[in-house]
Amino acid sequence: MTPRTDIGILAGTTQADVFRFAEAEGIETAYELVTMADLRAADALWLVSSVRQAAPIRLVNGDEQAMDLDLTEQMNAFLLARES
Repeated sequence: MTPRTDIGILAGTTQADVFRFAEAEGIETAYELVTMADLRAADALWLVSSVRQAAPIRLVNGDEQAMDLDLTEQMNAFLLARES
């Protein structure tokens, strides 16, 4: 899930590629109005960019978040391969 783009957030090419990866892996994707409750309930969170790729989020407002480092590695391999 990522924030909707109709609320002033620009669509991102890296985020779109993460959705392509997720869909290929059978992971459901969605554009939603993301709340703090959504962030706290998430299995894992990432910030994605063309420079840093997928960077796992460790804390939300000081609360520890679970990190899926295996999935992070897979996403980053996918993202880095698209540039080849």
